[in-house]
Order: sequence, then C-alpha cells, then structure tokens
Amino acid sequence: MRADTLRPVTADRLDRSAVDPGAARWLAPATAALAVAVGAVAVLGPLATGAITYRVTPLLEHQLEGADLVSLLLVVPSLLLAAALLLRRSPAGPLLALGSATAAWYLAAELVLGPDRTGTPGNDEAYLPLFLTVLLVSSAVALGSWWAVRPSAAALEERTRRVLGPLLLLVVAAFLLGRYLPAWWSIVSGHPSEEYLAGPQVWWTVAFEDLVLLLPAAAATGVGLLRRARWSGPAAFAVSGCLALVGAAVVAMAWSNTVHGDPGSTVGTALTMTGIGVVTVLPAVLCWAGFLRTGRRAAPPRHGGDGVVALAALGALGALGGGPAPRRADDRSGSRS
Repeated sequence: MRADTLRPVTADRLDRSAVDPGAARWLAPATAALAVAVGAVAVLGPLATGAITYRVTPLLEHQLEGADLVSLLLVVPSLLLAAALLLRRSPAGPLLALGSATAAWYLAAELVLGPDRTGTPGNDEAYLPLFLTVLLVSSAVALGSWWAVRPSAAALEERTRRVLGPLLLLVVAAFLLGRYLPAWWSIVSGHPSEEYLAGPQVWWTVAFEDLVLLLPAAAATGVGLLRRARWSGPAAFAVSGCLALVGAAVVAMAWSNTVHGDPGSTVGTALTMTGIGVVTVLPAVLCWAGFLRTGRRAAPPRHGGDGVVALAALGALGALGGGPAPRRADDRSGSRS
C-alpha cells in the first residue's frame, strides 16, 4: 500500500464524499415525491383499498397484493431514507436512491405493460398518469443519483469486488438456467405453467425487464467489478439494490399465491422462492458492508451512522427471508476504483 494512502484524512478530502448541494437540493424532494407516488399506487391497489382494478386474473391479482406489501414495507421506506440522507448531503443518499428508484421503475412498468386489456374487466388504465409519474420520477431520481455519486463513496474494496463480481454473475446464470430456460422450453413445447397461462402478457413483460434490462446490467456490473472499472461501484449499488427489492417482491408474490391457494402454488414453491430472495439480497449486503468499511476510513464523522442505517434496513430485509447478518470485521485491504 502506498504511503500517501495512509496519511490523515483532511477536511478537504472528507468534503469530497459529500453530495453536491445543487444535486441534493432537487434530488431529496424528488426522491420523497417518488416515495409518495409509490405508496399511493400500493394503497390504491388490491392489497388496501382496491380502487385500482387491474385487468388480470385472480392469481396475478394475488401476486400484486404481495408486490404492494413490499412497496409499502420496503420500497417506500428506502426511498424516504434516501431522501433524508440526500438532505444531509450524505454519500449514502444517492447510493440508496439508485437501487430504490430502479426497483420502483421495474415494478411500475409491470403495471402499465402487464394487464390484459383485450377483455378482462378493470380500470387500471384510468390511473395511467399516476403510473407515468412513478416511471418518470424514478428515472429522473436514478439518473440524478448516478451523477451525484462521488467516486470515493462508491469505491469498493478489492476483496468485496472479488466476491461481489462472481456473485452477480452467478445470480444471472441462476435466473437464466434455473428459471427462464425451463420456462421458455415449457412454453414452446406446449406445456406452460399455471402462472404463464394466468397471464402471458405479464410473464413476457417480466421476462423483458429481466432478460433485456436487469440481468444484462447485473452481468455487465459483475464483469466491471472484476476488471476494476470505475463505473462498476455505483452500478453495483444500483443493481444490487434493485435485485434485493425485486427479489423481496417475488417472495411476497409466491407466499400470497400460496396463502390464497392458487393453482400451482405450494409451500415448497414459496420456500424455494424465499431462498432465491435471500440470494438476491446478498449483493446489496456486500455493497453496504463495503461502504461501512471504507466509510470508517474516509467518510466524514457526521455521516458515520448513515451506512449503518442503510445496512440495518438491508439486514431487516434479509431477516424477512432468513438471510444471514452481514459481518462487520475490519478489512485491511486497500480499495481500488
């Protein structure tokens, strides 16, 4: 390790990790507004008031109830926490907003593209302005957060990169080989699953989001981490945060189907999806554990607890699926961007 990396951290170097005041000025209220919009969609959905009647079958409506639950318990709080951190100009703010806003976009896109509007009764198209608000504001928050991230805040240690990169590639391979390849073969061979028959349009919407957007981004990030690309740090927080929240939604959907006794839904299937959900949380835990370790060496004292709060929230998310608590052992290895 070079000698200059061991010199005392000065106030000037500490300030470099803080979010730019101009970015924080609009990102904080925009992120809070996104939380309100996401919460409104969930409250108006089938879980709570039922004001929005989606044009889907009962099986898919039960899945939407699970997604609404995750939106209220996880997505909205994570967005509000990100907004609060952005107000403080904490370097954790844009990193948390990246994954949360991306997940909000992912879940809202399904509501616009998934329902069958060729004959199934419903009124979800009347709420298109609300869905578009979530899509547009989440895009703005994600892009703004990307540019607001300080390189020093998103720099991951070499050890974290060596573990996180292969883990993301493993997640991608597991989804491709364990989910989409068998599902595609069952469709083309004329034996689709109950879930597919309940709503082919929803299935293809989710497949598009995963196979064209989320999984390629995860694969590129995994390769970037292994190659020590500078952009891979912020990308890791974005992808891992989205994976964790979307994975939690998938778990909630599976259990909702099981509780309602939907065709093809069993406790075994729900437990399997819970295991998958735990795996999707692990990349986010690794990212935030790395943030804490580097933060103890370089972050301003006034932001010292921000990473702890974010990691505690992820710990609660992991606990929902039975995930392990993150280790907080000090790592003496140097960080590379």
